[in-house]
Amino acid sequence: MYLGASTLPLLILGVRRAPRGGLFLLFVLILALGRHTPLGSLAGYLPVVSSFRFPSKLLWLVTACWAALAAIGVKELGRQPP
Repeated sequence: MYLGASTLPLLILGVRRAPRGGLFLLFVLILALGRHTPLGSLAGYLPVVSSFRFPSKLLWLVTACWAALAAIGVKELGRQPP
């Protein structure tokens, strides 16, 4: 999955504007990586999370959050004076 290096600055602007979205993105990314991260293996003990058979299927949610935060960054970029 390639989200694009050019969207990273927009993502940072979006996270500055909507920090809860950034936390949600981080949480979903940890869940999507599953047992490949220390926190992902701990998250497996949560009742809802443990029901996911393939955690990598959550990558679509990571992409959607990334795109939404980048869009908020674009809006914030247009709002700033030159």
